[in-house]
Amino acid sequence: TFTIKVEEAAPAQEKDLSFDFSKNITGWPTTNSTTLTNYDYSLSGTDYSFALKNVKCNGGYLMLTQPSVLGLPAIEGYKLTKVVAKNSANCSTSVNVGISSSATSASYITGGAAQTWSTTSSTYTYNLSDTTANTMYYLYVTSKNAQIISLQLIYSPAK
Repeated sequence: TFTIKVEEAAPAQEKDLSFDFSKNITGWPTTNSTTLTNYDYSLSGTDYSFALKNVKCNGGYLMLTQPSVLGLPAIEGYKLTKVVAKNSANCSTSVNVGISSSATSASYITGGAAQTWSTTSSTYTYNLSDTTANTMYYLYVTSKNAQIISLQLIYSPAK
């Protein structure tokens, strides 16, 4: 008689990528690229690939000047499910920011519809659904200038 013991692998955990731009994170560009440019940033020893257009680190915040795009990393086996951004108190009035499936148009995904940011330091949450694993989505600014002091990206394992 044989007994075979099968151990189940532990379920994959969510990935939480958090950035505090108020501390002037070194390594982020300090000048804008007017064309969509790939940019690698290392966080806790892992490189993540972003895409930037009109985005730069600017004295305690990440500045997104219209029209701008911040491509959020595609992580193999994971899908983006939540984006939490906190803006600076000096943010332009009536900044429209959403999560798009396109780097060239405001093609907002479910849960990523544009929100109008205020000029007070506030936190904006996008609870995303119907996202796909291994896919880059874009923080898309269609009007004015956004100033982000913190950004949290939550990725869930793809099933």
